Amino acid sequence: MKKIWSLLLITLVASLAFSTHAKNMEVKTTLRGVLTVAVTDLPNQEIPTMTWTNEFFQAFAMENGLVVHYVTVPFDKAWELAAKGQVDVVATGVSALPERKIKGAKWSKPYLEETRALRIHAKDTSRFKTIKDFVGHRVGVLSGTTSELDLRNRAPSGVDIVLVKHRTELYELFNQGKVDAIAEGIYVTAKKAAPADTLVIDTHDFVSGQKEELVFVVYEGDHDLLDELNEFLTTKGFPLNKTP
Repeated sequence: MKKIWSLLLITLVASLAFSTHAKNMEVKTTLRGVLTVAVTDLPNQEIPTMTWTNEFFQAFAMENGLVVHYVTVPFDKAWELAAKGQVDVVATGVSALPERKIKGAKWSKPYLEETRALRIHAKDTSRFKTIKDFVGHRVGVLSGTTSELDLRNRAPSGVDIVLVKHRTELYELFNQGKVDAIAEGIYVTAKKAAPADTLVIDTHDFVSGQKEELVFVVYEGDHDLLDELNEFLTTKGFPLNKTP
């Protein structure tokens, strides 16, 4: 009887070890053992969401036996990189707009919800209340984003729209006073620390009454990557749920 129980125990341990190994082997990426993630900017203190993104993908990669490699890209049409298999995941803050769904790539489950707004310097509160107050002034925005679409739809004639490719560049212009405001998304389902001495004004929906959700764009050819990513989002959340 003892021999039987010993055999059962050995079989159970071997089965669990095989299952863990099999799970790690399930996730296929374009470059074996490497999770290539497209971002607009590398992790830095000025952009809290990049810290969240880095923490999330580092934890996901560790759980799946992968190493993260970031590729910095302009936001505009970045999702096409996933469709072409040039990266495994596009994590540039892509709003789930129908026209961004393309063959060769799939969307993750939504990981954040946001709304639209303008960010100004606190000292300018008396000058600016809505987009209409920016006639004759400069508003910076990331090229190709939902923020640009929204700004072009709402800005009256005379607002000088300044397009940039990366968030770090956008904030540099803002901090140097070269633009008077930034058009950007404000997170509804998670809170981030606002840059010092700034305020958010003119908050509104991109499409009135509709939720705007962000998704990761995943290369369709990566076996089980999307399923594993969605499961990780469900269990760990975004930003990561750090409670035990």
